[in-house]
Amino acid sequence: MGGSLAIDFGTSNSAAAYVEDGCIKHVQLECAADTIPTAVFFPAERRDMMIGSVATTAMIDGLEGRYMRSLKSVLGQPLMSERRMISGRKLDFYEIISEFLGAVKKRSESQCGHSFSKVVAGRPVFFDSENLEKDARAKSDLEQCYKMAGFDEIVFLPEPEAAALSMGTTLESIDAGIVVDIGGGTSDFSVFQKKKSEMRILSSSGFRLGGTNFDRAVNLEFIMPHLGYRHPIRPKMSSETLTAPNAIFVDLATWQKISFLYDKKTQILVKELVRDAVEPVLFKRLQRVLELQLGHEIAFLAERTKIASNTENEQTTIDLSLIESELKVRVKTEALNSLLQPFANTLIHAMCDALARAEVCGRDVSHVVPVGGSSLMRLVQIAISRVVPNASMVDAPIFTAIVDGLANYIYKNEQIG
Repeated sequence: MGGSLAIDFGTSNSAAAYVEDGCIKHVQLECAADTIPTAVFFPAERRDMMIGSVATTAMIDGLEGRYMRSLKSVLGQPLMSERRMISGRKLDFYEIISEFLGAVKKRSESQCGHSFSKVVAGRPVFFDSENLEKDARAKSDLEQCYKMAGFDEIVFLPEPEAAALSMGTTLESIDAGIVVDIGGGTSDFSVFQKKKSEMRILSSSGFRLGGTNFDRAVNLEFIMPHLGYRHPIRPKMSSETLTAPNAIFVDLATWQKISFLYDKKTQILVKELVRDAVEPVLFKRLQRVLELQLGHEIAFLAERTKIASNTENEQTTIDLSLIESELKVRVKTEALNSLLQPFANTLIHAMCDALARAEVCGRDVSHVVPVGGSSLMRLVQIAISRVVPNASMVDAPIFTAIVDGLANYIYKNEQIG
């Protein structure tokens, strides 16, 4: 019987840890790093799937193949079971995700020197808070992927609760604290108390909104219009103009859907858009993006632009010369913040709801535990300060707090056992 492995399978990054001699040890999944990008690349030649930074580098270097990111966002969707031809073999997302998790398991076993048959895995409080059937299906999908990856026993723990557990030896006794976990695909909150060594969760809640939603909004607002988004076309045999279909642009701005646009059906659609466009040059750019498979590189540019909202600069420049020489888009920071502000307002309402469920007043919260890269964005920090104005920010390891808490759960249960 193998041991227990803690895995934080995230939308943007993943991490693993185990317990050895009473100590929590992070698995160095690549290049002496505690986390690995949740990304995969299938080379056109039939070779092993690449994962993490190696996968992203292969895509950026122009290696022929299929790149995918934000795999977690597909859980619970019909897309999970759709089989597509990838690198000469038909695969669905159950196989792709389980292969990624299997690689994490194999590297963990290689590092620690023994096998793992049980996994303590993080999961959002809700994959989808508005559709409980879809939420249950997403959890079932993830459980199946872990089984396919070689785990016999799977235990799930809500991610913000795991992050709270990771603070066990860091925080003294406090009456009220809140974990604010803004991940790549979901936002989760746990209100907690700590009395001596006991951590008590008062409430947990969450919803489907994360950093990738910010990326898509930036992409659609500032980049896609230069490829034809919201621009008019005049269909054949018609004197009236219509707005070009939105779907192709929305998919091109959505991390997990980009790869599926590189097919003949989409090529035919874009060729028709070029033909019917009032401004053909815009749609020719779209055609070039798909022909050269530049969708993910554009998504990375949108992500960098989102991060630029944290700076004091009055504007930032999006360099789109990879599409067309000298093509640059200047974005005022004020416009960028205005675009993202509705997300911050949604987070404020969600945090207030989590506190109300716990029957805790925001002014009584003394500590905030930030988790996930987007939790450190300026607009998120401002939103937090409005809800819990008297709280101090805990210096938490934002990228490993969840996996630390999962491993802590393993340690405590081993002690009890």
